[in-house]
Amino acid sequence: ALVPDELPLMELTPTRANGNWSGYEIEGLLASPSFLIAGQRHDHGLNAFAGSESEYELHGIYDRFTALVGVDDRAEDQAAAEFILLGDGRELWRSSQLARGSLPEAINVCITGVQHLTLKTATPESSSKPAQVDWINPKLAKSKN
Repeated sequence: ALVPDELPLMELTPTRANGNWSGYEIEGLLASPSFLIAGQRHDHGLNAFAGSESEYELHGIYDRFTALVGVDDRAEDQAAAEFILLGDGRELWRSSQLARGSLPEAINVCITGVQHLTLKTATPESSSKPAQVDWINPKLAKSKN
């Protein structure tokens, strides 16, 4: 089987997911099919509530994970979240604490050799409101040999 050089994460089914809506809603399943972060509209991504976790089986095929992350404008006023990317259980990347209205943060992380990639969101201790969060255009890429 030919593996594409770039693959939108939405094309993979999570091997494990928890949280509201089984973890994540893919773009087409949302009532409003777009994502809104700091007034900026995005068309492709995954939406969840902070506290959710979703794991994907990558078989070590991909070398890079990229995405934009942020708190959706539909979240409550005091809502905040942290985004965490895990590779085989190890933390590979963590966002700063993002609040509703914060500009999105970009992820561009090496995932060479990673078998299990986990997208995780957490509600910071300073926030009492779980945020509605967006992973915008999450993509897997492999180096062109």
